Amino acid sequence: MPSITVVKAPEYGTSFTVYASLLRTCAKSKSFQRLQQLHHHFIKDGLEQTKPFANLLLQMYGECGALDELRCLFRRMSSLDILSWNVAIETEVLYGHHVEALQLFTSMQHQGFLPSKIVYNSLFAVTQYQMLKIGMSIHAAMHGISLDMDIPIQTSLIVMYGNCGKVELARRVFDNASKHDVISWTAMMVVYGQNGKYEDVLTLFHRMPREGLMPDSRAFVSVVDACVSMEALSEGMKLHFLIISSGVDMNLILITALINMYGKCGSLKDAHRVFLYTKGSNLASWNAIISSNAYNKSSDTIQLFERTLIEGVLPDKITFVSIFDACSNKNLGAVGKQMHARIVGNRSEKDMVVQTSLIDFYGSCGHFPHACKIFSAMRDHDYVSLISIVSACANCAAFVEGKQMHSYVICNKFERNVVLGTALINLYSKCGSIYDAHDVFIRLRDPNIISWNAIIGAYCQNGFGKETLSLYQSMRSNRVKPDAITFLSVLPACSHAGMLIEGCSFSLAMKQDYGIILDIDHYNCMIDLLGRTGRLVEAQQLILNMRVEPCVASWATLLSACRKEVNVSGVEQAAFRIMQMDPKDATPYIMLANTYSAANRMNDAQRIMMKMRAKDITAEPDKVLCSNMSPKAMIGIDSMHISRESSDAAMNMFIRSMNV
Repeated sequence: MPSITVVKAPEYGTSFTVYASLLRTCAKSKSFQRLQQLHHHFIKDGLEQTKPFANLLLQMYGECGALDELRCLFRRMSSLDILSWNVAIETEVLYGHHVEALQLFTSMQHQGFLPSKIVYNSLFAVTQYQMLKIGMSIHAAMHGISLDMDIPIQTSLIVMYGNCGKVELARRVFDNASKHDVISWTAMMVVYGQNGKYEDVLTLFHRMPREGLMPDSRAFVSVVDACVSMEALSEGMKLHFLIISSGVDMNLILITALINMYGKCGSLKDAHRVFLYTKGSNLASWNAIISSNAYNKSSDTIQLFERTLIEGVLPDKITFVSIFDACSNKNLGAVGKQMHARIVGNRSEKDMVVQTSLIDFYGSCGHFPHACKIFSAMRDHDYVSLISIVSACANCAAFVEGKQMHSYVICNKFERNVVLGTALINLYSKCGSIYDAHDVFIRLRDPNIISWNAIIGAYCQNGFGKETLSLYQSMRSNRVKPDAITFLSVLPACSHAGMLIEGCSFSLAMKQDYGIILDIDHYNCMIDLLGRTGRLVEAQQLILNMRVEPCVASWATLLSACRKEVNVSGVEQAAFRIMQMDPKDATPYIMLANTYSAANRMNDAQRIMMKMRAKDITAEPDKVLCSNMSPKAMIGIDSMHISRESSDAAMNMFIRSMNV
């Protein structure tokens, strides 16, 4: 808010100084009634229409939040100056009345007043509502009078374009600037981060020293946040060292960002180490460490919450959201209910974010009626709460209720929302209604990679292998670049259809065409593909030489393939590995015993079962069912006629690409 200098104007005598002091006292104490009393004195003394008095009164009404009185006074003023317009526009922006601010801005120019830098800077706040055309018009007006060369104005322009998702325009403003400061540089990094261009955040950050700029705490926060999104622990650790060595102010925001970075990147030990630096004296750091533990599904999350209470730190809605997230599994369902009981009756219970978190919690734990009850009790529903209740329907396979929610989504005009549409696709996929899922997909406006992955995954999970691959090709035709998740549907589709050549080709394309590094899940898909197509030697070769350590699922996949072919040595190798990695799992014992029985080695079969009983290992029903599954129950390639020569060539090319 522009300050008005207190002066002794000869034409008004000393009364201006006295009134100015009284007005500021009223505004400081937010005493609206006393402010009105003084205003009546102004009118009585004939001072309301004098610019210094009127402008000062405008400012004080603004500071008290008395917008109606400010607007009435502004309309009654017989003579307006640039200061009057500045105060009126800034106040409207300050209290979020962006349309009114823009109307004043237009009227100001029609009456021949040239907006100041202060007004232009204020108006860029309207872009949080993504009024891009208006923002560009303001930019054009400023360019005409060369105001856009001012660094603070350029920074506001960068932020404005970033808020509207126009990263290229923000970068153009940044590049056209003749001079930068740390604030404008940080603004550009924040824009990149907000729009998912995390590599560009790091690139820009590393350029700062070459431009003679020393990053401040805000710059470090923006680049640390980028590391969180990239899960770049190594880069984050380097930044932490740089922060310490640079001597930058380790304020609470930066410390919290570091805790969050270590937590989200899976290094809880380092997150706790940074947390200890704060000595646990504030809620923000407690929330960061609790959230980090919840994210990593640590058993310490609830104990940390109890410690906050012991330390006298009162939890807020962010704390409870993290706690409900930590409890979002069946083992902690009772604890989550206890936490819910704690907030019943206080403000947090009615908070939309907390209510949405509770819907997620109850939905993930299978307590669907509780999730519905909370959803019904909400005063308003935004698309986030709708996503939560739709996801709850999906987790509980509540098809009828999901259909009802879909109708509610349509009635509230959310049907074309991509994120909500993706949740509906997942719902119908889990309920086995692939046609409903497809109907939702085709109605989406500009489906993104997440939506494409959802519909491709839906077809794969419901056994439509050829359609899965057809959708993959459609996605490429629509110029949507596949990611690592895409291939977790494409590769299983090839596996279930026995398409060895295509599966190997897709794996090669991941690395060569899209720069995607195969992770353990992709390798497991390839082990399954090789096993299902009878390439057990190659499957064993892959699992022993792949770039990542095989997990229990890797060996279990090989075990299943070898069991189907009654490959005793392969079953033995895989079973013994699983026994070492998961000693309490009955599956390897049962499958090994079944294989020995199929090979007429009854003594070995009895020996394995006796060994299992001696170790007091109990078979879980679902695992017994899986282990006793007949070879015919598996989708094989008996009906497939594949050229051995061509499949060998594709497989060998894949093996070589994996450096096996």
